[in-house]
Amino acid sequence: MRRDGATHGCVAVPVEFAKLAFGQAKLGDTVIVTKGETLDVGQAIKAAG
Repeated sequence: MRRDGATHGCVAVPVEFAKLAFGQAKLGDTVIVTKGETLDVGQAIKAAG
């Protein structure tokens, strides 16, 4: 795995994005990684497919 594209080997993201995500999320928050789709607060999550 490339050093510049992984966070603990779970989800491969660029380091700068990881810093942003970890800076915004608090312990206990649900974080959903998508391919560009965003959700509004309370919006239902669509199943992949």
